[in-house]
Amino acid sequence: QRLKKAFEKNSRGAVELAKETDVNVLTGILKLYFRELPEALFTDSLYPNLVKGMSLTDPEAKENWMISLLLQLPEPNKTTVFFILDHLVKVAREEAHNKMSLQNLATVFGPTLLRPAAKEVEQQSMEQLFSAGARDAMLQTGILIFYLSLREKGMDFVNGGAPVTRL
Repeated sequence: QRLKKAFEKNSRGAVELAKETDVNVLTGILKLYFRELPEALFTDSLYPNLVKGMSLTDPEAKENWMISLLLQLPEPNKTTVFFILDHLVKVAREEAHNKMSLQNLATVFGPTLLRPAAKEVEQQSMEQLFSAGARDAMLQTGILIFYLSLREKGMDFVNGGAPVTRL
């Protein structure tokens, strides 16, 4: 909480404090910011189509569908998603040191970045909530691992799939 408040008051001062903070705490703060957003980073309106896209069996059609959805995000969301994807791919490259593969990272961040709309959650019974929550977590992880895998292979979402060397 102290570090979160420091970032909110003075980001430069918080950077110095962050240097002395465990990476797991920093990751927790990042996830907290994403959870506190009024809407998921991948947006409530795109979520059903992301789920639909994951069910496509033709790999080329699936890739085209999923990339087109990503490009429909509002600009701030899209910029943030691209940055997060690049960062998580870099983290995964250090898996030998940090034990965080793309799958692990997708499991940790998927439900935070792709959570279902709060209004839908409120209307469910506890049993429905548990069942839907488990299903959604698996879908959210799958969606994020899909995008991370494309990014790891050098996919440039903005330029129609051309390889990129930015990473």
